[in-house]
Amino acid sequence: EIGFMSEDAGRNWCEKATEPYAISIERFAAMVKKYIDSKGNNHHVVFLVDEIGQYIGEDTKLMLNLQTVTEDLGTACLGKAWVIVTSQQDIDSITKTKGNDFSKIQGRFDTRISLSSANVDEVIKKRILEKTDAAKESLRLLYDDKATVIKNLIVFNDGIEKKLYSDGENFTGVYPFIPYQFNLLGSVLTAIRTFGASGKHLADGERSMLALFKESAMRVMNEEPGQLIPFSMFYEPLEEFIDHSHRGVIVRALDNEYLNPNHEKTCFDIEVLKTLFMIKYVKEIKANLDNITSLMVSDIDEDRLALRSKVEDALKRLIRQTLVQKSSDTYVFLTNEEQEINRAVEQQPVEVNEITAKVSEMIFAEIYDENKYRYPAFGGRYTYAFNQIVDDRPYKANQNHDLTLKIITPNSDEITDSIDEMRARIISGQNNCVLVVLPDDRAFLDEIRAAIQIEKFIRFDATNAVTKYEQIKADKKIELREHNSQALLFLEEAMKAADIYVNGDKLQTTSKEISSRINEAMGKLASGVYHKLSYIDKPVTENDLRDIFKADTNNFGLDISDIKKEEKNQLAIKDVYDYIALNAARHAKTSMKTVMDRFLSAPYGFLEIDVQWLIAKLFKDGDIAFYVNSEPVTLISKGEDEILRYITRKEFLEKLMLDVRQKANDRQKKAVREVSKELFHITPSSDDDDAVMKSFLG
Repeated sequence: EIGFMSEDAGRNWCEKATEPYAISIERFAAMVKKYIDSKGNNHHVVFLVDEIGQYIGEDTKLMLNLQTVTEDLGTACLGKAWVIVTSQQDIDSITKTKGNDFSKIQGRFDTRISLSSANVDEVIKKRILEKTDAAKESLRLLYDDKATVIKNLIVFNDGIEKKLYSDGENFTGVYPFIPYQFNLLGSVLTAIRTFGASGKHLADGERSMLALFKESAMRVMNEEPGQLIPFSMFYEPLEEFIDHSHRGVIVRALDNEYLNPNHEKTCFDIEVLKTLFMIKYVKEIKANLDNITSLMVSDIDEDRLALRSKVEDALKRLIRQTLVQKSSDTYVFLTNEEQEINRAVEQQPVEVNEITAKVSEMIFAEIYDENKYRYPAFGGRYTYAFNQIVDDRPYKANQNHDLTLKIITPNSDEITDSIDEMRARIISGQNNCVLVVLPDDRAFLDEIRAAIQIEKFIRFDATNAVTKYEQIKADKKIELREHNSQALLFLEEAMKAADIYVNGDKLQTTSKEISSRINEAMGKLASGVYHKLSYIDKPVTENDLRDIFKADTNNFGLDISDIKKEEKNQLAIKDVYDYIALNAARHAKTSMKTVMDRFLSAPYGFLEIDVQWLIAKLFKDGDIAFYVNSEPVTLISKGEDEILRYITRKEFLEKLMLDVRQKANDRQKKAVREVSKELFHITPSSDDDDAVMKSFLG
């Protein structure tokens, strides 16, 4: 009818059309060249191909075909045939072609134009959200009336910029959406394409954003002014692009009797779950309670406190159903695989002793890592080790010190109520301990329990089927570090807020620094426990010890005639003598070790050099006698260096025996002096028994 060909020619042509048709790249290039030549010297042909990444996918042959087509067209047509393609910006990481990377194709396209989605809100405002003059005026009046309410309603607290309504014009332009949603949704699209999309066909730009905003706006098109789009509403248009491991979680949640007992199509708990899914892989927002509440705002007149409580209850239910996990103050959507891992983690048993051991390690190795108290007197000369205990469990074995630092956690049965102050006073007074009662807040205990469970799972899960999810297990290791970090932070806060009891009294201090508070309490405890430490009123050294045995001086370099005037350390000297005398009255000799054990401990707390000096002083003054292997030791029978060895060397601690020395009376010493003077013309230079005897024997 149009005179193109005869009926017979047409029939023949149709018959040939049913036969297989094949064309090579070379033939195609030749056809294009022939067509261009037929149009004259200045004719060009442009081939436009949209979403080239979808065409190639993971098929290496298709990539090579495209490469060959572009090369042959260039060769045959001498630049008169152009090929223009569109693709995602990060096509290399999304397509992941096998054996070849996409840069080989990109190399064939020298001219590149980057189209950014940074200003997608401007496009959406023009294409979808344009209002009539009447609507603009109505919305502007609404904003003027509710501006303060809106600012208090939508609040983010993670320190990352979220654009909010700046003025009435901005509100009118983007309503019923909220400005932060444009950038955040772009980040969500990128994250879903990378981590949660079932294919590579979800566009990452203006077109997808336009579709999402259009569909969401249409769902509220008949609502009264004041309705806002909650972020969860963007999920529905995205659902068809989401892979099963993510979409399946939400589908099953809708059938969960606990979450959705009435099987409603729209359920608040599930809306919260959808929101958590969309921001799961997005770094631009922290999924804490306040931020999730802001994302769920759906009306200008909404009560934020009521909504926050509603979101919190929903999150608790989602956690109980193992669909969401709480980590510190953030909430995380769990995929099927992550739920499986979490169930395996939750099944790991944790004993109370394991938690206590971890608390002890954190306190005594990181928070308060001192294991000795340095007494401030005499420039910190005296240091005392103390027992380290958490809930009656020693931090280290073989602790047997006079001082004790005891931590009571909410796990303890000893003080079941944090306000049981009388019980705390009794314990601190009766047990020579600084009692630190942590507040009844189990946050750090819960973090430690979670960390131990993950640690056990990682360590012992070599044969479990879920070990195939190596990436999730790697994430668990990161989570383990976060739990430990949070536990330490919470424990430090608990230590700062703890009540401290010492000597039966509650410590009253203005300091909030942990070490300062504990050191202050340890000082009060040490003063009570070592109340006879003040008997050492002048510290001594090894030189002082040696000076005792110098011929004509005592330990302070004073003349012998001044010894009786010297009153240094006299109370300590008296107590040591009285102890040896008491044993002697019981017909028992006293070893050097016994004296050391007594006077290094409470209530004295002396140093070894102190006790050695006291013993040497008593021996030199003739108040006590020495015996080694039952043989008497005197200044006549032994030299001064050897006597010092007996006093100071550990090998003689149990061999050196001490006893009260029976002194010669004045009549006996007078007789010796008279005999020495009459017979030998010698006058002893001292009243000391050994000096008189040595002079007489000499």
